[in-house]
Order: sequence, then C-alpha cells, then structure tokens
Amino acid sequence: MAAKKLSSIGLQIDAIRQSRPGLTLYRVAKNAGMDYSQFYRMMRGSTPARESLLRVCRAMGCNEKEASEIFKLTDYRHPTQAELEEEVQHAA
Repeated sequence: MAAKKLSSIGLQIDAIRQSRPGLTLYRVAKNAGMDYSQFYRMMRGSTPARESLLRVCRAMGCNEKEASEIFKLTDYRHPTQAELEEEVQHAA
C-alpha cells in the first residue's frame, strides 16, 4: 500500500500489520468483521469509531503498546488489555 495515500492512523495500522508475516489488509478487515471498503476508507482518512479501531487491533493481535500507538492519534480512551483480548464479534 502506498504510504503517501494513508492517513496517520492508516500508517500506524499498516506498520503493525506489516510486522505480522502474511497478514494482508483483506485478512485484517475480515478478522475485524468489517467490509473491506469500510476498512479501506478508514485507512485513507475517514474517522473510525472507537469500536472499529478496537476490532482492528484485536484482528491484528495488538498488544497494549501497539494499540496505544494507534489510539494516541485519536481522542479516544486507550484500550485495556482486557478489551484487546475480547473476541471480535462478527456481524451476522
């Protein structure tokens, strides 16, 4: 993914994703229970809801430090380890 097209949140998410061998953007979106187009817009600059960011962090297996790096770019409260360990609820 071309870095110049990503938002600051998108850059942080992509840096963490790239540190996970074999983890694609499509897989992150799917594991987060998100439509790929919704995820794509989030990576490009639309303001995600806190729950959406939390689901992406869970889908990538972020630890508290990694999640904090993403959440510090927002006005949202940083997630706790317990929140990160909750299972992603997929839409039916």
